[in-house]
Amino acid sequence: MLVVLAEVIVLVFVMNNIIEANFNSLMFNNPVTGEPQQYFGTVIGNVASGEGRLFDHRGNLIYCGGFNNNLYNGYSVKYEQINAVHSSMSVGEYECVYEGEFSEGEYNGQGKEYRYDAEYTFEKELGKSTQLYYEGEFLKGKHCGHGTLYEITPKYQGGFFDGIYNGYGMKWFLSDNEIYRMEGYFRDGQMNGHGVQYYPNGQPFFEGEYMDGLGVSGTFYFENGSIKYEGSVQSDKYHGSGILYWENGYTCYKGDWNEGMRQGEGISYSEQTGLQTYSGGWQKNEWSGYGTKYYEDGVTPYYIGYWEKGQESGWGVRYYEDSHNEEYQKAKEGTWSDGRLNGKGTAYYENGEVRYTGGWVDDEYSGEGEWNWDNGQLYFKGHFENGMVEGNGTTYNRDGTRIYEGDISGNKCNGYGTCYWENQKIKYQGEWKEDKYSGEGKEYSKDGELLREGTFMNGEFIP
Repeated sequence: MLVVLAEVIVLVFVMNNIIEANFNSLMFNNPVTGEPQQYFGTVIGNVASGEGRLFDHRGNLIYCGGFNNNLYNGYSVKYEQINAVHSSMSVGEYECVYEGEFSEGEYNGQGKEYRYDAEYTFEKELGKSTQLYYEGEFLKGKHCGHGTLYEITPKYQGGFFDGIYNGYGMKWFLSDNEIYRMEGYFRDGQMNGHGVQYYPNGQPFFEGEYMDGLGVSGTFYFENGSIKYEGSVQSDKYHGSGILYWENGYTCYKGDWNEGMRQGEGISYSEQTGLQTYSGGWQKNEWSGYGTKYYEDGVTPYYIGYWEKGQESGWGVRYYEDSHNEEYQKAKEGTWSDGRLNGKGTAYYENGEVRYTGGWVDDEYSGEGEWNWDNGQLYFKGHFENGMVEGNGTTYNRDGTRIYEGDISGNKCNGYGTCYWENQKIKYQGEWKEDKYSGEGKEYSKDGELLREGTFMNGEFIP
């Protein structure tokens, strides 16, 4: 008897709900604009609950799907009037802006969001609507969970939180009209943590650690997969300490970097041999400060000293390539400017003896100086211009005896002067032109006897 009574009570409850739940029409007010909206669908207790459709005050369909207590609920489709559209559409049309799951009136669960201000086709699979903007999970009306966001460029697929990239994901973007991809961990819309960026051919471009979307340390690669750079990075640029490689695998540069440029201390290497070409200071990718340039063997120094903008500037020493001594042999030393000796300097023979010491201009003897034989004996002491003897002075033999004293121009006897026999007695005294007796003069024998006096021309006496 009690069982029968319970069944009757349940039946009455069900029948009441069937009677109360019926297809009907209700009027709503838009919560934002206040405009009236009309509902057609299932009504329970004078509220929309169940399947139905909602129209605006002009009769346009704006929602089709489930309701619960007058709120969108369950799988449904939402429509809006489109005011900003691309060229292939008409302003004012009503289009689907969302299809998917709702809860308490908001997008919640799996769904698709559509936009009509552009065609979203970048890296989109065939068959998908060009207006599809996002597909994936929603929470309280925002992208949250796993989903795919299609923009004009870029495209992102992965984790979202509060409408922003968060978690592991992949992002495709356009650079120089080619499509690159990056993959890794995102936070607040930017790559943060470990990530990889790829070339269009799929080979890694960079792998390492990111902070706020920019690389901070890691390895760059060539398109063939070989390592291009490994070391510290800042703002996606080489910064700090790192190694740059040639595409053939040889080291190109090892040392300090600043905003993508070689700056500080570092060593450069040959692409062909892998041997060092320079070690020392750098400024904006150029040799600067104190450093050493090497010959092709990567060991013998070509120049040791100071540099500016890739050229010898300041005090430094240039060396011979082939040294016959245990130590490297100096070729020139002194003050340099723009890669040339300018100021005080000294040139050496390969045997180590001083060739010249004195003033220089643009790598040529200029000013006061001394020119020596390769045995160290003085050849000339006096004034030089453009690498040649100019002015009054004395030239000497290898044994230190005098050759000539007087006026010299262009490394030749020109003007008035005296030349000597090996026994240092006067050989000729008078006027000269282009190393020949020319003009008035006197010629003597080795014993000092006057042989001729008068006029000479091209080295010959004119009787």
